[in-house]
Amino acid sequence: MNNKVKAVAVVAGWLGVVVGGCLIAKDPESPAAKGWEAEPASTAPAYSGPDPEQADVLQDFESVTASAGLGPGVASAGVNPAGCVAGRNHLGPTNGTQQTELLNGLVEHGWQITRRRTDPVVVALSKGTWVLTVTPEPPSGPPVLSLIAIRDTAACEKQLAAR
Repeated sequence: MNNKVKAVAVVAGWLGVVVGGCLIAKDPESPAAKGWEAEPASTAPAYSGPDPEQADVLQDFESVTASAGLGPGVASAGVNPAGCVAGRNHLGPTNGTQQTELLNGLVEHGWQITRRRTDPVVVALSKGTWVLTVTPEPPSGPPVLSLIAIRDTAACEKQLAAR
């Protein structure tokens, strides 16, 4: 099996873990939320524009990943109900500077950091009804940067639960 196929398989599996974790960890009191630290309140105002569509979220990903020097990425495969999940993966290692630039770029596009996890390293952000999880490296397998956003609405929860 070539490296790209292995990487796509790892990313697809990791996507399932991240999507499930996002849905379960919305409740800060849940056991799945263990290890997460709330981000201090931001001095920047919360995003107040119209709720972004899936295409808007993907455009944010395209813009900030290019600015951070990550180059082209691939859309995340897997569970993707229309308008409810937006994902992007970058194969290859990233450094701390690129990760910082990525997060700063997301903040400039209206995303707010809501919490962090240090082991494994994960950052959660929100914009409108979207909850984004940025995972710099999976716990095993080839290095990949994953951006997975899930729309936190009753309709999307119903679609995701039905899959």
